[in-house]
Amino acid sequence: MSNQTQAGSNLRRTYVSAPSVILPGRPVSNAELVQRIRDNFRGSPEQWRRIERKIAFAFDLCGSQSRYLDDEAPAMSAAAYSAQAAGLSLALQGVAPGELDAVIYGAVCREYFEPATASEVAARVGATRLHAAFDIINACSGFLTAVTSFAGLAATDPEIRTGLVCATEGTGGLGGKDRGWISYDIQQSTDLDLLAAGLTIGNAAAAAVVSTEPPLWGARVVGAASASYPQHYELSMARIDGVFECDSAGLFKHAKDYYPHIMGLLDKIGWQVDDVDYVCVHQASERVIANLAKQFGAKQERIPLVHRYYGNTVSLSPILPLHHLLEKDLIKPGMKLILGAAGAGITMNTLALEWCPDRRR
Repeated sequence: MSNQTQAGSNLRRTYVSAPSVILPGRPVSNAELVQRIRDNFRGSPEQWRRIERKIAFAFDLCGSQSRYLDDEAPAMSAAAYSAQAAGLSLALQGVAPGELDAVIYGAVCREYFEPATASEVAARVGATRLHAAFDIINACSGFLTAVTSFAGLAATDPEIRTGLVCATEGTGGLGGKDRGWISYDIQQSTDLDLLAAGLTIGNAAAAAVVSTEPPLWGARVVGAASASYPQHYELSMARIDGVFECDSAGLFKHAKDYYPHIMGLLDKIGWQVDDVDYVCVHQASERVIANLAKQFGAKQERIPLVHRYYGNTVSLSPILPLHHLLEKDLIKPGMKLILGAAGAGITMNTLALEWCPDRRR
């Protein structure tokens, strides 16, 4: 069974700005990543050939070509990366830190249980007094859940008018840690059954201003939908003091559930498929996204593929294609967009956005 919630009219006073994105380090190619595994390998040449073939299959399935990793950049915390993105977002929208009423951090990646990483981000950007500062852990849906969480806060407390949502995702090697969540210690091809997905992950940080008033540059949140299938919680796990493990084959079997999830939201808000200009969805596998495009009967250009550039950036993977479109100046006022993510839990979260006029000029 699944529990699903949808909302339309109660989100009409919620807006989200264009995201600001930080990419640490430099792009790391598939070949460089395979060499890291080779450097840790202790088995026979035949065992290595099987491992290498299986990695190549996984990269081909997902469309992996490169990803940004933080391990060659100056050591920074997850909050420090997010604060950089947050500073850019606030400056872009003309919002002073003192105007913030809430800061919500929506990433899996964090370095301590308490205080909330959102508190450190807020302090770093100079927001010293807030109504709310908290973290959300909702796997790949975290950033989008942070947006809808702000909408809920704003709907129940009229003093909450302006907020910041942010996230930093990646390998777990942040802050100069010797060992992150991604394992390069692969000695048998069967190890890849749970570890291959981690090899596609890349680092990124992003932030956006959320508000009850239109942004200088951004969109109105027209509707949102969330769904959870908790019976599948074991398919993907980032364990405390462990490495990231994911049964990719098991997760991909449930990719079919995402199309009806999105269609349910469109029906709720009265949109047709042809009304949607772009669909920016979780970038775990480009093949899965291509299949989603076929289900929509949409041209692939309407569902941008950016996994090949950035890898799987977890909760930020629906934000990177939006950022990609904005950098290419392809988003125009009045355009309708879908932002969606599906990940561990299994959790799904989708936003329907209508782009506002650009008021920066």
